[in-house]
Amino acid sequence: MTLKATGGDAFYNLLIDAMAMEEAGGEFYKRASEIVNISLAKVTLSSLIEDELKHKIAILRFCKRKDVKVEKPKRKDLFGMSIEELRRKFTAFTPLEKIYEFALNFEKQSYDYYAKLKPKTSDKEAHRLLDFLEGEENRHYKLLSGTFQYLSRPTDWFTEDEKPVVEG
Repeated sequence: MTLKATGGDAFYNLLIDAMAMEEAGGEFYKRASEIVNISLAKVTLSSLIEDELKHKIAILRFCKRKDVKVEKPKRKDLFGMSIEELRRKFTAFTPLEKIYEFALNFEKQSYDYYAKLKPKTSDKEAHRLLDFLEGEENRHYKLLSGTFQYLSRPTDWFTEDEKPVVEG
């Protein structure tokens, strides 16, 4: 079940669905940070919990400024996967690669979701909110991608990120 805005405006219903998506994303990052045993991965994933909450709050504040009443969600899901399914899928035995693969996919799908919302409204304030959310999802993707590369292929990360200069 998705959240619904009173008044039935399709754009606001999609935006409110995004709020539930952000909440579910925070739940995923919480679960992921609990099961990883590499401190850098734990810190990275934990930092995203708070960011997802900030996104949810930004959407909620926008809806309140627009006098959109928000009904509480009956079920949270992340692109069709319930929180319970996520908990079963990601265990202490899940390889770090699978956790990061899911996280990167989540961030890409979130970015795409916000990009597709833009043409559905001409509200400039809504466009600023969507630009902010797209930027955040892009930042998360780069953070996750860079962190995973550092953890799995540190030499490649150093070559690409630090741009070493050969001295001779």
